Amino acid sequence: AGKTQFTLEMRMHFDNSDGEYTIIGQRTSDQNRTFVIQRWSGALYILFDGSNYAFCPFDACTTERSHLAAVYNGAGAANTDRLKFYINGVAQTLAFTGTIPAATLVTSPSADLVLGCENNGPGAQLQFFDGQLGEVCIWDHALTPAEVSGRVIPEVAGTESGLMEYFGI
Repeated sequence: AGKTQFTLEMRMHFDNSDGEYTIIGQRTSDQNRTFVIQRWSGALYILFDGSNYAFCPFDACTTERSHLAAVYNGAGAANTDRLKFYINGVAQTLAFTGTIPAATLVTSPSADLVLGCENNGPGAQLQFFDGQLGEVCIWDHALTPAEVSGRVIPEVAGTESGLMEYFGI
């Protein structure tokens, strides 16, 4: 079964303000996605599959570290309740295509969660991230806006309650 809520947050530095790249993703094809964040055509896209996604304008800042957070709560009544996206603690206005699902899809065949590129199977990696990842956290719940803004600077210890995955890169 898919997830009904989670928060993905990461700290990163962008080396290039242009280009198309994948920051994080779990997929084997455009229609077989669980969750993907990509920069494409001057926007950040948060994709659940090829038909249901959100996006917002995004110009990468190459002079400082950025904190990104995607907060997903499938119990929300509308797309704007189900998915929120923050850059440096500030909620972004998202445009939606399709309906953000009440539970994430489960890829079939299964797919690994990949940092820094799009993975379409062995030997099929592309759209490499141009920068450095500093910390990636996946929480088992939807963080509140106050929790997101409070996490912009401090790093986690790795033992916090609700922390499912922690990559202290």
